[in-house]
Amino acid sequence: RLAWEVLKMPKEGRAGKSQIRDHKIKQLGALHPNSRKAAQKQGELLHDDKKAMHILTKDLKWKPQLQKFQWFQKAVWMDQKKMYTADELTALAAEYVTRNDETIV
Repeated sequence: RLAWEVLKMPKEGRAGKSQIRDHKIKQLGALHPNSRKAAQKQGELLHDDKKAMHILTKDLKWKPQLQKFQWFQKAVWMDQKKMYTADELTALAAEYVTRNDETIV
């Protein structure tokens, strides 16, 4: 094999993201620590870490709202109605607000 074939970065379709990250770390280790290219590779690794952290925490933002919707979905699923009147919706909202009153007292 030629030297440039060995140093080629693996394609994303065949290799997992961890393999690509390992390859970037290996490239960083081969560079002189004070070089501009080493700084660029380090910046790329930091950017990848920030993207991964953002993807992990993105779903946590919507978790309380999803729990609220799940509560309403369970409450509505029991009735099996297609439409609710304004009074029924008001009663359902009041039930949601006071759902934890027994555990607080």
